[in-house]
Amino acid sequence: MILILGYGFLGKVLYKRLVSCGYQVKVFSRKVPTDKGGHFIEGNFENLGDHDTLFEGINLVVHTIHT
Repeated sequence: MILILGYGFLGKVLYKRLVSCGYQVKVFSRKVPTDKGGHFIEGNFENLGDHDTLFEGINLVVHTIHT
C-alpha cells in the first residue's frame, strides 16, 4: 500500500493506524519525518512521474493530496 499525501494531521493518523493494523505502508510526501523508520519517499506530487519504481509491488493507493 502507498499513501500519496502530505504527512500532516491526516497523514500521521492514517499512517499510524494502518501500521498498527499490520499493513506495510509506503508514504510519498513533500516532507519526510527524520525520526521515523519505514518507507518514506520524499517528493513532489507534480513530479510523481520521476519516481518510476514507486508503485512496484503496490496493490492499493490512498491519495489524499489536494492540489
